[in-house]
Amino acid sequence: MNTEITWSKIVKKLNKKKCRKLGKKFELDNWEHLKVSEKKELVNLLISFLAKNLKMKEVPTIRFEYSDECYGSYDPELNEILIDTETLEDSHQGLTVALTAAHELRHSFQRESVKKLDKLDPESILFIEDPIRRGIAEWLIGKKKEIFKLWKHNMEFENYIFDVEPETPYNPDIPLEEIILGEESEYEKQPIEADARKFEGEFISQFLVD
Repeated sequence: MNTEITWSKIVKKLNKKKCRKLGKKFELDNWEHLKVSEKKELVNLLISFLAKNLKMKEVPTIRFEYSDECYGSYDPELNEILIDTETLEDSHQGLTVALTAAHELRHSFQRESVKKLDKLDPESILFIEDPIRRGIAEWLIGKKKEIFKLWKHNMEFENYIFDVEPETPYNPDIPLEEIILGEESEYEKQPIEADARKFEGEFISQFLVD
């Protein structure tokens, strides 16, 4: 089952105009002139924008700290996103930071969604009189449950495949389709990482379009 495509049909599309306006601030012409404090403020703004777009109620906190392992990570216990300060301070890594923030924010969204699993009640649609609308609502509830269960299973420590490959910075010389649709590792194919990569790809495709 392709959970990436299925779930992308359910989630509200990103506001292209706002996404593009915000995304331009991470591009080299602007990023290289920003102070570290301004970059942090921009990351916070991006997280708030995406969380609002996904209608999240629990917006994660952001911690800026040096990491010699990755550009960023997500701690589900604390609902906290870590952004590597070395990458943040690099004048050429604005887009890498934006992609990392989008990816890790999506993991927070997954966590929040799984917490709602038991609240997806089919009986809530019994009052919809229109049979077509009721059928669509029933399908959506069923599909959400199916995806949330996959995410919940994948989140369990024994079912999660940890990455062993070093991360590669965003390279504008590589075509976008190769970045998003390139050969995937087993780490990237697992449900929660596949979904986060799909969201990351959808995000960057929105703000890199003139």
